[in-house]
Amino acid sequence: MRALSFLLLFWGMSNWLIAQEQFSGRLTYSIEYLEVQDDMKGVEAMLPSSIHIVTDGKSWRSEQSTKINGDYSQLYDQEKDSIFETITIGPERVKVSYRSVGKIDLEPQKKLGPKVLERNTEIRQIASSTKNGQSIIQLTDFKSIPKLFFEGLTGVPTLIEMDNAGIKMRLKLESIVSEPIDETYFILPDDYILVDTELYQSWLR
Repeated sequence: MRALSFLLLFWGMSNWLIAQEQFSGRLTYSIEYLEVQDDMKGVEAMLPSSIHIVTDGKSWRSEQSTKINGDYSQLYDQEKDSIFETITIGPERVKVSYRSVGKIDLEPQKKLGPKVLERNTEIRQIASSTKNGQSIIQLTDFKSIPKLFFEGLTGVPTLIEMDNAGIKMRLKLESIVSEPIDETYFILPDDYILVDTELYQSWLR
């Protein structure tokens, strides 16, 4: 009897894993700023209000627009396993590869979440040792996208909080469109100057 119960449990877990598809398409998140550095207070309106992501489920490109430095993008190339950034700083259009992604640990327990864009979600608690016991909401239909937002996710997030250079923000999924994505989206532009990481970081201080 105990063996039968184990087999039924294993079968149910296997079906849940198999049900997760690799997402390919476009995601749009709104950005809400929860905390900003003292020297940036009052300029929240000039920061990006949304982030647009295109992915084939393996590689991805994100695009944001600011009123300070114009367009800003990140590109994750799965083959290189590296995130590249492109941005306009003054007269220069530059690209750099240095961005590391934070890692989180999710508790194994799952709770049913609210419907988001007519899709099912789950609520997963983030282990207190990594993120102060916060939780995230993820779509249950799709696998995680490598190194998008965090390492350690198990699905596509619909609501997630992040810290970036002293800015705390909340991202909320506003639209999701499934479609085939061509690999040409993940080619780095040639007209951007590749700059040294240390120099690039000095410009951002």
